[in-house]
Amino acid sequence: MQLADVIAGELPQLRRFARLLAGRQDFADQAVGEFLEHLVGGRITLLPTTGRAGIYREFVADWLKSISQHQDPAISLSAADERLSRLDGQLRCAFLLDALEQFSAEDAAKIMNVSEPDYRALLNQASTTIAKQVATSVLIIEDELLIAMDLESIMNDLGHRVIGIATTRKEALDLCKDNLPGLILSDIHLADASSGIEAVNDILSRGQASVVFITAFPERLLSGDRAEPPFLISKPFRVREVCAVVSQALFFAGPDQKGPFHDTRSPGT
Repeated sequence: MQLADVIAGELPQLRRFARLLAGRQDFADQAVGEFLEHLVGGRITLLPTTGRAGIYREFVADWLKSISQHQDPAISLSAADERLSRLDGQLRCAFLLDALEQFSAEDAAKIMNVSEPDYRALLNQASTTIAKQVATSVLIIEDELLIAMDLESIMNDLGHRVIGIATTRKEALDLCKDNLPGLILSDIHLADASSGIEAVNDILSRGQASVVFITAFPERLLSGDRAEPPFLISKPFRVREVCAVVSQALFFAGPDQKGPFHDTRSPGT
């Protein structure tokens, strides 16, 4: 297998990982682009036999070098939010390698070029900081009852307060009539054939909230030519993945969360 094929297979997941590290689409895509340029230019050397952990190790080395030389853009853009200053890029990286990418502690330590005890210390620090900083109110937009109940249970365990579960666009708007939630978890297809995307856009037109789309149709939101939601989970989901993405979405609530988001499906299909 050629190296290009190996990288291509990992690229979608690597792009998502980068977006969660940065908290914004443009900087993350730039970081991945520079990584690929370094590969082509020979500044980074990988073999076709290089495994997934090896690819992430080289990308993270590039990433940590850039944030050690310059102020972290994710934090500088969200400077008004004091909690962001308590979770730097290295802690975000440690947290995501475990909760989202599901690397073992041994592999994650190698990726970050630290000892395994040091990695575990970073992970514990990240998790403790996140748990203290991001508690908020949550609106769940989901028409499948069991999935909605699972999400409600996960949110409660994380210390959030679920204000309601909506199965239609109208129900979602009614639940937000008086107070906006801090976080919206939304599916795309709803019970009455209404759109979760439209419901989210309607809510965001009234004010700011963090948004995580949880859907079996991620391609409907990932067009590559419009503003894309930086926080998206594919069904079926894992509890650890939901915890990781929700925490990151709350930390990076800001300009990239405003939408509007677009459904790439043609009308009537």
